[in-house]
Amino acid sequence: MPESLRKIVIDTSALISLTHGDLLDLIADEFHLIISDLVLEELRNTAKFEDEDGKAAAEILKKIKKIEIRKVDQDLVNKLITSRIDAGEASCVVLAQANDIAAFISDDFRAMHELRVYALRFKFELGLGAVLIQALVFRGKITKAEALNCLSLIASKRNWMGRPIYEAYSEILGENTD
Repeated sequence: MPESLRKIVIDTSALISLTHGDLLDLIADEFHLIISDLVLEELRNTAKFEDEDGKAAAEILKKIKKIEIRKVDQDLVNKLITSRIDAGEASCVVLAQANDIAAFISDDFRAMHELRVYALRFKFELGLGAVLIQALVFRGKITKAEALNCLSLIASKRNWMGRPIYEAYSEILGENTD
């Protein structure tokens, strides 16, 4: 992983979404992806399932060498866990506080409001996986049409159609959702 790439902390939900869109390799080439040891454990547990998310988690684990794994202090993580923020997201918040991190990417839409509070408090950027897809479009790695096709794949595999997260992704990617 070249040091010149922007360092992005990414949680399980965003990794799975981006893998459903067949974008993990491209994003790993464009960004220095970082996960916590707790996110790695979530991926291992998810990979045990035979559903779409389990298959995506297994695919991520096959490519885990493209992702930096950092150990986090469990006591710090425990202080951030709420009814909406699980250990995986909390561990990403702990990592996102580091000076070398550009942003934290999460697709846990239910936790986003509370994560935003931490982003403001600890001064890190927070976004959905769609911002990484948008970056691929801006960098000329994929076309807007390809990005929207990826969104369709993700939405289909994650059952997002008609849900707020689909609307948020669509807005970021510039799809007319009317």
